[in-house]
Amino acid sequence: LSEELSQVDLYDCDLSTLKEYAEKIDSHLTTYPDYSENGNLISIKETIIDIADNEAFQQIVAMTENALNGKFADYDEAIESINDCIDALNQYIEDGRNQENRSEARDMVSNFQTQISNIGEEKSSFYDAIYSNDVYALESFLRNYPNSVMKGSVIDRMDQLYYSDFLNEFNGAPNSIEQLNRSVNSARGLLSKLQSIEVKNQVSEAIATLEGSRREVMEAELNDKLQDLMDLMESAAKDKAKRTHPTYNVEMCSARGSNP
Repeated sequence: LSEELSQVDLYDCDLSTLKEYAEKIDSHLTTYPDYSENGNLISIKETIIDIADNEAFQQIVAMTENALNGKFADYDEAIESINDCIDALNQYIEDGRNQENRSEARDMVSNFQTQISNIGEEKSSFYDAIYSNDVYALESFLRNYPNSVMKGSVIDRMDQLYYSDFLNEFNGAPNSIEQLNRSVNSARGLLSKLQSIEVKNQVSEAIATLEGSRREVMEAELNDKLQDLMDLMESAAKDKAKRTHPTYNVEMCSARGSNP
């Protein structure tokens, strides 16, 4: 067992694997209480417990980050998510081994409790901003309540409004390079404002589609301009012919050879 554990990177194991190793050590110690290497195994088990303890805390931290950045339908749903985090943090404070982690957990609980106690005053501001359908009102709300439990929902709504305004003016089928460049620049400007990965991907796809059509648009534009030039040359030739030879009617002006 000692040899097996010496070949394992315990810090790269998940909680279930660490638990299995700890149970193996316990079984060994029970079966072979007088084994000379038991001290080493006990030391390894302590390391496993410390790693598992820290891994459990990091999972709780991830849980709290999801609660802080989540998109909730309303404040009741947000508060329920936060209370779940508080319960998990309090459980770690009671059972955890790492003193630094326990101290951090206490601070997080305190911050969450403060957040919940201040929700009443921000509720009306939140609904005013959401129902305004105004990006500037939503930005103002985030400035006033940067740690709001509804921050994720506000950001999501802002992205929707930005994207909607963008689509109203977006030219997805440009017929000139100038129009294509304006559309691409507009889309790239929008990317700098967006925070939603989903919406960013949609805008990035629109940019990729435009860039993919650049050669086609350029060739079509050149052909149009070439035709305009041919029409102008024909008109000028006919006009000059009429002035030079009033009795001569030029029916058609065509290219000489194969190259216009």
